[in-house]
Amino acid sequence: MAETVCVELDGQVATVLLNRPETFNAFDLDMIELFASRITTLAVDDSVRGIVISGRGKGFCAGGDLRWAHGFPHGPSAAFHTLAARLHQAVLEIRRMSKPVIAVGGGFSLA
Repeated sequence: MAETVCVELDGQVATVLLNRPETFNAFDLDMIELFASRITTLAVDDSVRGIVISGRGKGFCAGGDLRWAHGFPHGPSAAFHTLAARLHQAVLEIRRMSKPVIAVGGGFSLA
């Protein structure tokens, strides 16, 4: 299975690609945790001077994965609460880092 969040390096610029194009890059819990981990790693990597966040396929990010949320053990409301908490951690990491971050696309709170 392909990684749901890929990092490509071009010199000192890292591109973080959301990689679930079949869902328009909608987040499930595994994907958001991998995204947060990748962002944290890049934040402390001194060889990376800037970060671009984008998505593979036709959509940047559709938000939370509804299909995944409806299968969450404690129901969709708990699923989205969990996703939002993990996403918040990633957004805080982005805000704290001293590197410029560009989000390519629309309709996503990281932009």
